[in-house]
Parts: sequence; structure tokens; C-alpha cells
Amino acid sequence: MAIAAAGATRSHSDLREFRIPLWAHAGLLLGSVFVVVLHIRAVPISAQHWGLFQNMVDVLVYGAGGVRVREGVPLYDGNVLTDLPFTYPPFAAVLFTGVAWIASFGKTILIAAWSAATIGALWLTIVLSWRALGYRVSWQLLVVSTYLAFIVTWLEPVRTTIWYGQINLILMALLIWDLTRRHGSALRGWSVGITAGIKLTPGFFFVYLALTKQWRAFVTGAVAFAATVAVGFLVIPRDALTFWQGTMLQSERVGEINSPANQSITGALAHLLRVPEPPLAAVGAATVVVLLLGLTAIWLAHRAGHQLLALTLTGLTACMVSPFSWGHHWVWFVPLLIILCDYAVRVQHRAVAARLAWLLPIALYLVAACWIQEFIDERQPTGVFYAIGTFMLLPPQPGLVTLVRVAYPLVYLIIVIIVVAVFLTGALRKRSRAKHRDGDLNQPAAAAEPVRSHNPPAPDTLHITRERPEISAWH
Repeated sequence: MAIAAAGATRSHSDLREFRIPLWAHAGLLLGSVFVVVLHIRAVPISAQHWGLFQNMVDVLVYGAGGVRVREGVPLYDGNVLTDLPFTYPPFAAVLFTGVAWIASFGKTILIAAWSAATIGALWLTIVLSWRALGYRVSWQLLVVSTYLAFIVTWLEPVRTTIWYGQINLILMALLIWDLTRRHGSALRGWSVGITAGIKLTPGFFFVYLALTKQWRAFVTGAVAFAATVAVGFLVIPRDALTFWQGTMLQSERVGEINSPANQSITGALAHLLRVPEPPLAAVGAATVVVLLLGLTAIWLAHRAGHQLLALTLTGLTACMVSPFSWGHHWVWFVPLLIILCDYAVRVQHRAVAARLAWLLPIALYLVAACWIQEFIDERQPTGVFYAIGTFMLLPPQPGLVTLVRVAYPLVYLIIVIIVVAVFLTGALRKRSRAKHRDGDLNQPAAAAEPVRSHNPPAPDTLHITRERPEISAWH
């Protein structure tokens, strides 16, 4: 089934039924249980600092920022929690006064509430992704989405988002919910402005809206973003002035550029060149190349009607071009995984494609999984340092160390190159078929036979032309 054109109205009858066999339910359930066991045992869930819910430092920073707003203490002057500064826009700090209020009931209540909201956003993202791919929301879809929500928590970006108490999954759910609605829906685009007002990275979705000429959504998002800036100046004017005058550009406040956790273009170049900070010219040139590739892939996906793929590529491209992208920023691997699974299901009737298609989601999962390496470190509360995620591993070969350091950017480049190649090939084939049809129509009619036979033509000379609906290149 070809996916409807982007922005087109899809009626209820156009949606596909979501059904999987009983054995697949059993397999996904076992996978969910296995992942839960991994969370409990691989890195002990009760281990101080390292357990799944034993860190939560970012949500504590959010709460500390909210406290500073409430008490009138300068927000960007020094650190707000131990050695950690507040790096988000002023509007985020105003919102985080709510986090500070929840924290007043105790750290345990805050961790439970934030973790529930994060996991809920993850589940909602998966449901919305299936819905955007043309499936009717049914009990099977909801149950399978629950299995998958457990399974993808073993992806490093998801596990680290939960572990740090980060806001990434919540922002992604808002963007997908809003931008997969029909074009012309009330206030569509607001999520881009609000999420950019909370964390600057989602502002890259303005580029997506402009590239795809969704001007109404663009204007709505711009108004929403302006409103977040205005709220910051109204509530904490001095802090807002400090942030927008220059603090927002100080990427070193986030982390060291050559940190293994920096999975952006800038970080990748630092790893490849083995320098603390890569030359600005190299970063600029690489960014231009990545933007050209990424924007081409986004435009082609949108043009072919693959709205979720276009949104996902936008989220991943934002991670690439940001000066510093932690591994947990790459939560856009979740909808990408759903897209790849859907593609594998849709081509299962093709012998060769069916065998190869499942390699894509499997490979993505393996690269982004929580691979764990333990190191003795007496400075750690447990005496052990847990390297979690592909880019944190230290294989014995130096060349492999460099390779794993650029794991996510490498996956991104492979994905966008595949997308561009597939859609361009499909477009060229479509143009070739159209040209061939036009050529047939322009051929002069054959001269009439002087003697007509009353016998019907042989079966192999009887041709019936039937127009076949065009199927997108992705399928």
C-alpha cells in the first residue's frame, strides 16, 4: 500500500489494519521481558549512580533552574547544581518551576513522575509513528507498541534519556503528534516554536517547514517561538537578555567538544582528527555537505508522501549540525526503527527484498544498543565505571576506537545516502516510464488491413492495457 501524499486527508477507510500473528506477539513479549531483565542485571538497577533510575541529574538541573526563577537568583551566573550550569532558554526555566514544585514533595516523587512522563512519551511516539505510516489504531497496535516501548529502552539514546532524566522523548512526541496532523489543522506548527523555546535544537524544524513550503505551520511556529521569548523577558528579563546576547552560543557549557558522547559533525571531526576542537573551516565544509545531503533526503521523502520519514530525517539532521549532540539527543532512532520495520513488512512479498529488508532495523538496533563495557574506577560510587553505548566502548584496536566514536554520524550518512539513492532512482524510473508511454501515444496508427480475419487473435497477441497506480519509490 502506497502511503498517501504528504498533507493529504486520509479517511478512516484508507487506514490499514494492524495485525501480526500470535507467534510474533509471543516473540515481542519475550523480547520485552529480556530487556527488563537486562535493565535489572546488566547494569544493576539498584547500583548507585549507574542504575536506570539512580542518576536523573538533568531533571534535577531542571528543578534547580526552576528554583532560581522562583527565588529571583541569576540563572546563568555559575552552576545551578554542583558543577552543572543551566543551558536551556529562559522559557524552559519558567516551565521548570513546575518541576521544582514536584521536587518539593521529595526526590523520589520527582523521579517517579518524570520517568512515567518520559516512558509515556516514548510509547506515544511509537503509536503515533504507526498511525503516521497509515495504520488504524487498534488494540493490537497498542499492545505491540507497548512491547516495542520496552524493547527500545535498550537503545542507548532512550536508556540514557531515562537515566539522565532528559526531556528529549517528550519534545519528540510533541513534534510528531503535531506535525503528522493534516495540513491546515488548527495551530499546526505550534510544537516547533514551543519545543525550540524549551531546547534550541528543535528549531531546525523551521528549516523543514520552509523547505517543504508549509508556510502556515511555519508562521504558527514562529509566533509560538516569539511568545516563548516574550515570556522569558516578562518573567526573568535580565536572564533572558544574558541568554540571547551570547550565552546561547557557548557550546562549551554543554561539554567538551571531543567527548566521546558528542555525536555531532563537530564531535565526529574531533574524533577523526584526534584534536580537542576541529578547525572551523573543516566544520563549516562538513556541515555544508551534510546539510545538502540531509535536506535533499528530507525534500525527496516529503515529496514522495513519506511525512514521518521526512520528520525523522529532520530530527537526525538537527543532531548532526548541532555543535554538541549527546547520544541521548538521537532518540529519533525510535521512529526510524519503526519506519524500517514497516518497510520490511511491506516488501515481504518480494523474495530478495524480504530477506534483506529486515537487516536494516536489526543493524540500526545493534549499533544504537546499550553495549556495556566495565572498567575498574575507584572514584565511582560502585568502584566500577560502566561504558554504555557503542561510542563509549574501547576496543583493543585503535582504528576501531575511532570507528565507534563516530557511530551515530556514520549511521546517519548511510541512511541519508540510501534515502537519496532510492527516491532518485524511483523518480528516474517514473520519468522513464512516462516518457515511454508518451512515445507510444505519439506513434502513428497502423494501416488498416485490406482483408479482415474473422478469427480472434491468438492469446499471445491480445494485449489489455491497464493503468496501474504509481507506487512510491520507497516501496
